[in-house]
Amino acid sequence: MRRAVVILLAILLLLPTSAQAEWAMFGKDANHSGVAEITDRTIQKREPVVSWDEGSSSEEVYSWGTSIGNFTPNIGGDLYDRDVLHVVYVTAKENDDGNLEGYLTIRDGGNPGRLMWEHALGEVVDQEDTDLTSDFNDFQAAYGTPAIADFDDNGLMDVAVTTPNGIVHFFEPDITYDSQNEEYNERDHGEKWSYDTDLTIVRSNPSITSFNGGNDLVISGIDLDTGEINVIAIDGANGNELWKFIADGTEISSPAVLDDSSNRKVFVSVYNDGLEVYAIQGGSAISGWTPKTIGSVVDPDDANQHPLLPSIVIADITDDSGKEILVPQPPATGDGDAQLWLFKPDGDYADGWNSAYELENGGDIDATPAVGDIDDDGDLEIVAVTWEDPSSTTNNELTHVWAIGNDATLEWETEYDTDSSG
Repeated sequence: MRRAVVILLAILLLLPTSAQAEWAMFGKDANHSGVAEITDRTIQKREPVVSWDEGSSSEEVYSWGTSIGNFTPNIGGDLYDRDVLHVVYVTAKENDDGNLEGYLTIRDGGNPGRLMWEHALGEVVDQEDTDLTSDFNDFQAAYGTPAIADFDDNGLMDVAVTTPNGIVHFFEPDITYDSQNEEYNERDHGEKWSYDTDLTIVRSNPSITSFNGGNDLVISGIDLDTGEINVIAIDGANGNELWKFIADGTEISSPAVLDDSSNRKVFVSVYNDGLEVYAIQGGSAISGWTPKTIGSVVDPDDANQHPLLPSIVIADITDDSGKEILVPQPPATGDGDAQLWLFKPDGDYADGWNSAYELENGGDIDATPAVGDIDDDGDLEIVAVTWEDPSSTTNNELTHVWAIGNDATLEWETEYDTDSSG
């Protein structure tokens, strides 16, 4: 795999309201937990237009993803009349010792993508202070995607970011705007609080939910010293730990949260000599998921596999009432195929899904599937992306895109030659 040549794009789709998708796995809410506001139902309806590019010539994104939000309340100085959203991500630069240092970055989402705010996060090291520059450059590790919300409920947008050595920082950026020059200046980096997990967090993203009425954070990571995984809930209002869950395992997915009435259940996939799934409530595993054993998978540390475990997806997929738990399973062997499992929240099979759906001849899976009504027929489909890399020494990669109906039948599959030889 290689880092994309064009890393960070602002896409101006200019879509009418009727064309916007209600993607089921995104909240489409004030926290901007998804991109439904700028997502067309079909790719064919509109070609994306590049507004600005800050990747090919100046900087690369070193977080697993970017977040889009509105930091207008945080901007002082001249009257702020720009009708734009703002892009948040982590980049990295080499220091004099040749090691990478991370920088949390906010950019204006309009052309030309001006820098608004930036804060140094230190060198990329794990919990044992081991340098991870090589892992970051080889796509084995990255910063978690920044999480944005008004965590302390004061009307200003905050950013939470995890560092590779397990520190969770909460920032409330203080920015000024110069209208004459259309430039931004950082007035205060605005760190509110931090929480040290004593973990290594390089292959998961935080999730935003609400445990006590506000915006809270759930993170997952691995303890290299004990060979255990941790899932931690943090109070967004003050950075205090709400609960912690610990289990055996050497790799963990990003957490997914089921909003079950007044309860919050957190689901994670774990590698522990095979794929297991835990559902956690209040720091304890719940019945049916203590854990649920899914099956054999290739060790994420295998050099021929991507180390990122795909996350669980929670959505109301089938025709029966209530949400389901979609579990992607990477292949059991280096030349095997990935599978999709669908369960009810109690751990039973979902209706019509009494066995796994095999993505036959598709290879490995590391991307979290998406769920949405892609053909506008009133039923949700699962869109999964898998890839084949026949050899670690060649560049003959193939990427497959699958659309699976809510009744576990194939609607379509296509493949792309993603040869990275240049």
